[in-house]
Amino acid sequence: TYNLYFDGILHPDAGNRLAGQGDDANGSDCSTLPPTFLTELSTNFMNDIIHFYNTVQLNMASESTEELSESAKCLVAQDDIFCRTTAVGGSCVAQHLSESDDMEVNVLTRLQKSKEGISIRAEVIMTAPTMHLARETLTGMVPRASLKLGCSTDDMVWSIQHQPSFTEAKESFLGGNDSVIADQERKDCRAASIDELILGKAWMKNRTRLDHTSSTSHLLDVWSYEDVKFLTPVKSLFVDGYLAATTSPSGVAHAEALVHPAMIAHPSPTRALIISLTPNVIVKEVLKYKSINHVLVVGLDEVATSLIEKHMPNQCECGFMGPKEPSNCMQCTAVKVVKESLNSWLFSQEESFDVVFVDVPIGNHEWLSTDMYDRLHNLLSEKDAIIVVSSGSMPSLFEVDTETILSSRESLIRHVSRESKFGGLDASTLLYDEPLAQPLSSTYIIIFPQDAGSPYYRFVRRNAPAIDVDLVNRLRPDISDRGHPTMVYDGPTHLNYLMISRAWEHWYCQTIPGRNLPVCADFLPKWFNQSYHFSNAEVKRDPKKGRSLITREDIPKGHFVLPDDAALGIRIERDKWEALNQFVEDFPDATMFRDFRDFVIAFGFESESLERSGWVVSIASNNSFTNHACTKEEETTTTIRDIHFTEDGGNDVEFSPPVNRRADLFGVLTMTSRDVKAGEELTMDYSCFRENPDEEFKEFLREICEEENGGLVHDTVIE
Repeated sequence: TYNLYFDGILHPDAGNRLAGQGDDANGSDCSTLPPTFLTELSTNFMNDIIHFYNTVQLNMASESTEELSESAKCLVAQDDIFCRTTAVGGSCVAQHLSESDDMEVNVLTRLQKSKEGISIRAEVIMTAPTMHLARETLTGMVPRASLKLGCSTDDMVWSIQHQPSFTEAKESFLGGNDSVIADQERKDCRAASIDELILGKAWMKNRTRLDHTSSTSHLLDVWSYEDVKFLTPVKSLFVDGYLAATTSPSGVAHAEALVHPAMIAHPSPTRALIISLTPNVIVKEVLKYKSINHVLVVGLDEVATSLIEKHMPNQCECGFMGPKEPSNCMQCTAVKVVKESLNSWLFSQEESFDVVFVDVPIGNHEWLSTDMYDRLHNLLSEKDAIIVVSSGSMPSLFEVDTETILSSRESLIRHVSRESKFGGLDASTLLYDEPLAQPLSSTYIIIFPQDAGSPYYRFVRRNAPAIDVDLVNRLRPDISDRGHPTMVYDGPTHLNYLMISRAWEHWYCQTIPGRNLPVCADFLPKWFNQSYHFSNAEVKRDPKKGRSLITREDIPKGHFVLPDDAALGIRIERDKWEALNQFVEDFPDATMFRDFRDFVIAFGFESESLERSGWVVSIASNNSFTNHACTKEEETTTTIRDIHFTEDGGNDVEFSPPVNRRADLFGVLTMTSRDVKAGEELTMDYSCFRENPDEEFKEFLREICEEENGGLVHDTVIE
């Protein structure tokens, strides 16, 4: 069931003619209008609705069209018209009903005197077999009604709104036992629907449908409208009633967030695969990179792509490619379009790619299937390759479905991040959001293969200037005359992507399996409970070890020791650490740099948690004097990462928003591994200080334990 609300000011000529008055139509009291006027007006509306209904059915090749045309009838009676006079003028209401076996229409019309003239309000309530049939019929009514009544676009407002039945509303609220759409997916679909963005916005000016057609698989609409938020009119393409492309800033923001983080993370991408119904602007962003020499596009809708080229040419403009290349991005020599279906191509393809971009259409579940990503994983060129998926938006902070049924997107995340021995892809998986892309998909899943290499560490680096420099060096020149090659993405934006919203942590810890994992069930409740924090420790001189860290109070097992240590450290990202070591090698006489490097090695440790890399060294924490435990019996503390990264089955978790959000904490924070009594020394097994301890480091630990004093000699440095 859909409602059409139409309000307008009658053109003076139309008012004079219909009211039967003289030249001064504005002076007439519309309560004196002859009842036949409203009857004629309502009947006219009804006939137009029947006409458009039949036309839409013909376009849909409905077999019931002829039967409907014969059975539809308009019930008109004098008693259906009610007139009254009020303090602000007179009004008349006419009500008509037309019904057949498969549709029902209720029309109410009303005229009333206003300061601007004679205003007309029409309300149409239509129930039809399908949402598309009702919506299309009423959409076609708007320009026809405006033309007949002489209402200019400045003197009319209208809206078309879906009116769910009680059953529909209940299922939407509760989910329904047979519902396959998760609440989050419902929210994303509503936000990007043509109902929400165009038809229901009565305040929006100059809404005009520029194109209405269909392809072999989809219904396509192009609308133009004016929004007070934008300086120029906006044009948007809707596929099956959902936003797919737009000239508003969200269109560029969506494409930039999908493309640039992965392209910058990869050391030198040359081959890209784009899977999208409407890939135009995505292709444009990929072609900005000088290293790209092959772009394969699969899954596009040719009619939708041509509509974008016709109505939104700027999204396809690639003049920066040079005079020897076509100005249309889709026609550049590096771009190849596959016309066969995605499934057909996917399971017969042997080509390999450095970066894969999947732009999942709103409401589409097939492009989130685990089988599809198993196949895409096999098409990656090497371990440095990346897959990026855009799908939906971040979950609500308050509306979390805690049932075991996951949405298609959530199931995909679980699959790609699960260990291969449990049927997954064993891929390091991260999320980021770009709110400026809404109502297009604004959540991005970036997938790094097993043993994530350079792209992973380049992606997680907290180094905005380095990313800016990469953009300068790797993008083609003369991309923009504004001085910026991108509208949204740059180094500082990338840093924002690395800190995901609290909503993701809330969702993860409220759903299966996250809520049963130690990080949610054990760590977070303890971390925010002051009774689990212990800082009462002192450094004592030891005649053999030099310094020792001693607790002044009893500490139960599983409690945090000197938790402020994580806030008092210097982190050196992997790329900076490698640069420092190279600098020391290039300038051996620059002793201060060597001393600094040696200080980090002696007192610091490697910290490779989810979303962080490099080394960490405490600069003002007593934890620096925690000595090495040579035996399990001597050990009193351990790192938090060793006990909160695994599922119940023992497999590593490669996706964890709580860990991502606290990457500076995990791998640094220590906790007691057993009950510790006051006066005992706090020690730790130093083997956890290296992600992959080499023989030199192992020999260093053996020498420490074989010496008479044991523990750590703090002046010792291992190269």
